[in-house]
Amino acid sequence: IAVDWAEPEIDVDEDVMETVKILYVRNLMIETSEDTLRQTFSQFNPGCVERVKKIRDYAFVHFASRDDAVVAMDNLNGTEIEGSRIEVTLAKPVDKEQYTRYQKASKGTAAATTTDNTQQSYVYQCDPYTLAYYGYPYSTLIGPNRDYFIK
Repeated sequence: IAVDWAEPEIDVDEDVMETVKILYVRNLMIETSEDTLRQTFSQFNPGCVERVKKIRDYAFVHFASRDDAVVAMDNLNGTEIEGSRIEVTLAKPVDKEQYTRYQKASKGTAAATTTDNTQQSYVYQCDPYTLAYYGYPYSTLIGPNRDYFIK
């Protein structure tokens, strides 16, 4: 059993959520493949799935349009894929700057402030492996136990 501090869920503005084209799919079987997910989620509009990223028992499914994502979410939430009942929701984007400030503050150092707000970039709230996939260095994401993992 591993125990660690929980991170608070960051609220996302409704205007931002209305633009999300990525679905978060959880409760997948470990052996479910990205190809299976691509076929399942593109059955309503062939070619609408741009990318699928599966990590252990959850995945992010990227769509070409929000409408395709909403149709897939409405039709597939609560259905079974390879014997497991899945949960499908819109992925919650987190502002990278806000997440970085939170990480620095939780480590006890002063939070960095930036004045350049010309373009917002988002990362989707998930575990360190997925954050590393989105460009964060893995070693800074493990939190208070990071020294244990770096050997």
